[in-house]
Amino acid sequence: MRSAYQSLMKIPLLRHFKDLIIRTKNIENMLQRMVPQPTLMHFEYPIVEHCNLNCKYCNHFSPLADKKNVDVKIYEKDIKRMAELFASQIPHISLVGGEPLLHPELNDILTITRSYFPTSHIYLITNGILLPTKKEDFWSALNKNKITLEPTKYPLKIDWQEIEKTAAKYTVALKHQGSINKTEMQKLPIDTTGLQNPVKNYYMTCYMPGSCTQLLNGKLYPCAIAENIHYFNKRFNQQIPISPHNSIDIYDVQTKEEILQFFTKPIPMCSYCDWEHFTDNNKWERTNGEDINEWI
Repeated sequence: MRSAYQSLMKIPLLRHFKDLIIRTKNIENMLQRMVPQPTLMHFEYPIVEHCNLNCKYCNHFSPLADKKNVDVKIYEKDIKRMAELFASQIPHISLVGGEPLLHPELNDILTITRSYFPTSHIYLITNGILLPTKKEDFWSALNKNKITLEPTKYPLKIDWQEIEKTAAKYTVALKHQGSINKTEMQKLPIDTTGLQNPVKNYYMTCYMPGSCTQLLNGKLYPCAIAENIHYFNKRFNQQIPISPHNSIDIYDVQTKEEILQFFTKPIPMCSYCDWEHFTDNNKWERTNGEDINEWI
């Protein structure tokens, strides 16, 4: 009886410690967000906004996006400015989409990125569909510029062994996102009323600031949702405000500290992310982008 009693007493105690650990971690995350960091650790540049895969729940809204590739001259201007602000010392840079392999001048973009950030880890994120069609100049550009190829393994008919052989042939670093096929998708619902708690979202719940920072056309956003919500509005006739305070213009600032300070506070878009109903076990499927319920 004594042993059983002691076991029962341990259950609420363990729960208490678990809750305490979670609260402590949340407070730690909150304090980290509130204090400007020494530098920007990572940013992504969506060089293509549309996609050839079109996943349900995509938080880049790529299935809703116009067919649009970044102008290489604008891209180089932005990358040069980031190098000036951060003395070329940003540890990680990702070239993303949409699907970046759709960009007709991708090889030039790889070279430009490396020229301004000679020591950064640079990643090319792709769904892999077009990899079997890429010619020697693509693989040579990856090799020459020391770009890591990082495909996501969706449940598609792609000969990954052959791609891995090609990468090895050209001495290209290849790192899969995840060790198994991506059969599930995250869904972060959009609350079109904007009644969510932005402070709680930004400081306590959202994982995107710092890990999903987006740069496009001279503006830095904490996440892809803030950058691309205009596509959601256009497709579904919504009126979520496109606030200038969702981003910071890299040409309006004088120092990197102004950018780092910007990332210490919520943005208006944080009122529209429904983190309480976030799910990460949704079956991966393609979409035609016509059902608003996939995003709300």
